[in-house]
Amino acid sequence: DNALARARSNAAIRIPPDFAYPAYLCGRLFSRNGDPIRARSFFERAYAIDSMYISAYREAWTLFQSSGNYKAMIEVLTRALARGNDYWETNLNLGIAFLGDGDLPKAIKQFERALELNPNNYQTNVQLGLAHQAAKNFQKAREYYNKAIFVDPHRLEAVEALQKLDEAQKTSK
Repeated sequence: DNALARARSNAAIRIPPDFAYPAYLCGRLFSRNGDPIRARSFFERAYAIDSMYISAYREAWTLFQSSGNYKAMIEVLTRALARGNDYWETNLNLGIAFLGDGDLPKAIKQFERALELNPNNYQTNVQLGLAHQAAKNFQKAREYYNKAIFVDPHRLEAVEALQKLDEAQKTSK
């Protein structure tokens, strides 16, 4: 019941104006209902109230990711890091944003930081492989794809990326 959810979320926001959770919930509601402008405002309010509210940063990042707005993704997660949210996920997502924006050195730096915080993360190794491949550093790309395969041999993303890398190198010779 979207109308009831909206009414209760709005009532909750008026009661504790310094409590981030109701703002976050309103952001989720507007996001789910296809209203990214209002959703973004509420997510921003949530992490303005609580600078460590990682879920609000994540939801804002996801909102911008769905529209391919890499600059906004970078802005949100740079703010999160500046406010002390130095988690592997924050660094991974910021790396993805930099990669999407075409800033390979910054993407690689963020992915490396994510690996420092979570050394056995499959997705970070795959993303580092993709970043190095885009930078034409094929040996490093291969190294990270192989690390990802070692971390989780049952997932196919790294195997497929490694196969594509092999094919690209064969055709470029």
